[in-house]
Amino acid sequence: MIRFFNQNSKQNPRKGIGLVMLLSIILMLSTACEDCTFISKNSTLIKLRFYRQGTTRQAKFNIDSVRTERGTVYKRGSIDIDTLSLPINPTSTNNAYYVFFRKVSINNVIVQRRDTLQVAYDRLFSVVAPNCGYDQRVDNLLILPEKTSRQILQTAQIFKNNLTVNDSVNIRIFF
Repeated sequence: MIRFFNQNSKQNPRKGIGLVMLLSIILMLSTACEDCTFISKNSTLIKLRFYRQGTTRQAKFNIDSVRTERGTVYKRGSIDIDTLSLPINPTSTNNAYYVFFRKVSINNVIVQRRDTLQVAYDRLFSVVAPNCGYDQRVDNLLILPEKTSRQILQTAQIFKNNLTVNDSVNIRIFF
């Protein structure tokens, strides 16, 4: 047996106990590891792409910000944008609500316009491994008319209704 302290010496017995605990922790960590390489292609971001109304040509718009119930998810930089990636609501199992603030020119007067979009989806969970956690897949993306502004509701299209990291667009919006 290994002796960490000598009863006749003035060494502190706590040092020996601490050393044993440290070695035990290192041993547990090195033997209890499981390969948890996470290779999911699922995403929790809805990709929006903007188009000019009546065309299939991408267009850039002056969107100041996008807000949700949890706060601002996008704040405008110095350039107009044609694509947005919006997170789904992490506290709700089946819907997300977005408010877009953008500037438009009406009769050569710049006005602030507020548009809303509400989407519903199915969130499907699966366990990767007991020690690694879970994966979630977002499927069946739909635009809900209840809180979606009329302009978006009339022109928006679901392009791809499940979310993956390789998506370039899930919803097309025509302004």
